[in-house]
Amino acid sequence: MVLQLNSADTAVWSGMLGNIRNFQKVWPGNVTIEVVVHGKALNFLVAEKSHLVSEIEAMTKLGVVFNACENTMNKYGIRKDMLIPTVSSVPSGVAELVIKQEEGWSYLKTGY
Repeated sequence: MVLQLNSADTAVWSGMLGNIRNFQKVWPGNVTIEVVVHGKALNFLVAEKSHLVSEIEAMTKLGVVFNACENTMNKYGIRKDMLIPTVSSVPSGVAELVIKQEEGWSYLKTGY
């Protein structure tokens, strides 16, 4: 499952993590989960700006992949060393979402 996160609303961030936890209860360990973060949501993955660092790191240990969009990082002057250490990046968040869907991944847009 690939999730798109592009909202600056921190309630959306927390809600998305809750959705992942609930999903994992139904299918524990049976589904690969990737969160693609771009646009105004990028602070979700910036170590000094996110209030959810420990939750993100814990989910990463359970196999959830969090990817930051490098296009957005460049736009906002965010370097890879500013991200939470367990976070990865992709050249384009939007392209990553399209690629995953073309590969047959289920897609979930988070927020509103």
